Amino acid sequence: MGPRTRPETKKKIPQQTERAAWKILSDRVEAQMAMIELSQIEITEVFLSYLYDHRTDKTFFEKLKVKGFGNLLEYNE
Repeated sequence: MGPRTRPETKKKIPQQTERAAWKILSDRVEAQMAMIELSQIEITEVFLSYLYDHRTDKTFFEKLKVKGFGNLLEYNE
């Protein structure tokens, strides 16, 4: 923002940033759900793949799958 930016504009920027972030997250979840519906990916892989264990170098999903719990949260219509 330059020196000529209006104070009311400065107040709107954090709100607009928050709205944009939520829209990006919503689009991401929508895309992931479409992949689940098309059987391109498992629901557990989508939502549990973000939990990462640095000690074992594996995601929570990978650990579940190895132990036979891969379909723990199976998607059913």
